[in-house]
Parts: sequence; structure tokens; C-alpha cells
Amino acid sequence: MTPFLEPLEKCLQIDNPEILHNVLWAFSYLTDGENAQIEEILMLGIENRLVELLSHQDFEVLAPCLRTVGNLLTGEDDQTRVNEQNLCHNTLENA
Repeated sequence: MTPFLEPLEKCLQIDNPEILHNVLWAFSYLTDGENAQIEEILMLGIENRLVELLSHQDFEVLAPCLRTVGNLLTGEDDQTRVNEQNLCHNTLENA
């Protein structure tokens, strides 16, 4: 799975709603699996970008972003704790 993650992460930085829609659904599917997959996604450090996209005006971007965040929060206890801290901290920082 690793060879595909870097290009996906780079596409997450593009401000095109159609591209974001597709990339976020890809991340959603990738994080809807085993904890090892979630760990690989976490190593990309995409939490800040996900928090930014939670305030996106386009529902086609927001829906898969919420799904991805939800999936990230369903990992092992350590993963969930780190994600809760990162996502909450980043959300408060961006408020």
C-alpha cells in the first residue's frame, strides 16, 4: 500500500473539489481496514489537512473527510488517543 500513499497525500493539497472528493474517498477506504493500514496513513501526518477540510463548503468534500476522520478514530487505543489529541488540538487552533 505504501507506494500509493505519497501521491495521494500530495493530491490532498490540491484545492480542486473534484480531486479532493476522490482522494478523500480513497483515504476513507484505506482507513476502513486493519490497524496496520491506519498506522500507515497516520505516518503521513495528514491530520492538519483533514481538520482544514472539515470546514470545506462542498459537501462532496466534507462527507468523505468526515468518514476518513471517523475511520482514523477507530484504530487501536493508542492510535485513537493520538488522533483525538491531534484532531482536537488542530481543530481548536483553526477555530
